[in-house]
Amino acid sequence: ALKKGDIWLGETRMFLADKRSVPMSHMVLAHRDPGGRVERFSSVMRDISADVAAKAAILQQSAILRSIIEAIPAIVAVVGNDRRFRFINRSCEQWLALPKERIIGCQVEAVLGQAEYERTSAWIDRVLAGETVSFEKTYSDSPVPRHLAVSYIPLRVEDGTVDGFVSVAQDITEHKREEVRLLHLSLRDPLTNLLNRSGIEQFVIQRIAEGKGRTLACLCIDLDRFKRVNDEHGHPAGDALLRAVADRLKSNVRPSDAVARLGGDEFAIVLSDAGQIRTAQRVAEKIVEAMHEPFQIGQVRLEIGASVGVAIAADKAVGWTDLLERADKLLYQSKRAGRGRYSA
Repeated sequence: ALKKGDIWLGETRMFLADKRSVPMSHMVLAHRDPGGRVERFSSVMRDISADVAAKAAILQQSAILRSIIEAIPAIVAVVGNDRRFRFINRSCEQWLALPKERIIGCQVEAVLGQAEYERTSAWIDRVLAGETVSFEKTYSDSPVPRHLAVSYIPLRVEDGTVDGFVSVAQDITEHKREEVRLLHLSLRDPLTNLLNRSGIEQFVIQRIAEGKGRTLACLCIDLDRFKRVNDEHGHPAGDALLRAVADRLKSNVRPSDAVARLGGDEFAIVLSDAGQIRTAQRVAEKIVEAMHEPFQIGQVRLEIGASVGVAIAADKAVGWTDLLERADKLLYQSKRAGRGRYSA
């Protein structure tokens, strides 16, 4: 090399007297005579053991970190302040359904598409301004809705300026499904699978929020002679009867209406679009007639009945409580009048 030039730079190893092999940064200079021939050499060597060890440690740490990032189920990406992808892990490749080669170096908008980028860009603006942000995203256009929990963390260089951000996302679809399942259970009566008191209250609150409170009607229903069923045939027969009552109530209203068991042998129906009191009265008549029809529970034929109270229009200010209380008062008016009838 020195025959072609006057200097050589590189790394070599020196073997010391104690047989240790030491890495060296090595420079060799050529000294030429007046005729241009190499007359002698000067060699300058520096022990770079510490540098090599530090570099090896960094490479090892990088390899460990990369292995961890690739192994974890989280979706990880690094984006520069130019909004181009610098790094993604395997989970990110799978989520985006694109190979790494078509993502690294590309603009976020080009990879995500304009619509998805537009609903994400506000979060990117905030993280590039230095704020750590966390949010959830729902993808409803897939056959099964998917949910992501996302965090954007600013990527700062030594002087503290933001050079991009790290995106860490977790697929929380199963968590959301479980959340919905538990919410469903919390709003349902376990015996009849009808709505419970909280469930029908939520139904009314939602309709009031939609501006439909004035068209709601509430029917409070109390079974007549139910205690005698428990006393004469036992609680299993009573439970079976309550389930049969639930089925019969549902069969006499529309799918858009709500049926609930408030507790014991007390039920409620909320009609979504009753409009006028006469509409609710007709449903009440059907319920009274249906409850007077005998129930076949196993080998036992049971005859009960029902009293009904009907109230209409939920006021936004007082909501569900007022509607239920008015229907409940009319229910007890029916019972005092001789049971097996309705009051409105």
